[in-house]
Amino acid sequence: MFWKESLATGVESIDSQHKDIIGKMNAIFEAGKRGKAAEELLPTLKYLENYVKDHFDNEEELQVKSGYPKYQQHKVAHEEFIKKVDKLFEKFKTDGASLSVIIDVNKTILDLFVQHITIVDKEFAKYYREYSK
Repeated sequence: MFWKESLATGVESIDSQHKDIIGKMNAIFEAGKRGKAAEELLPTLKYLENYVKDHFDNEEELQVKSGYPKYQQHKVAHEEFIKKVDKLFEKFKTDGASLSVIIDVNKTILDLFVQHITIVDKEFAKYYREYSK
């Protein structure tokens, strides 16, 4: 997956973080093509854990600041995603860098884009851009 303007929210800090996660996602996909996904798995999981904390904190701060009416719903979506990442770590601790874990990590990152970024984040960003005028 590559960054394209259709992914842009129009909020620079959010878009910058989304570009970073696309880069990490591409790195693990490329590592998988080279048969090296297992080596990239733990660093990717650690990155994902830090990313969701920092990115979600940033989004939630903007939501509170702007009085976003769907803040609670958005926060719940963040909490659910954080639980997914925690489960990935648990599965990694149990199964190691198995193909199943690698697939689950890729699927989780892809779900982040398909469900959260392209739908939920864009909805907030539209509100935030209006608020910021």
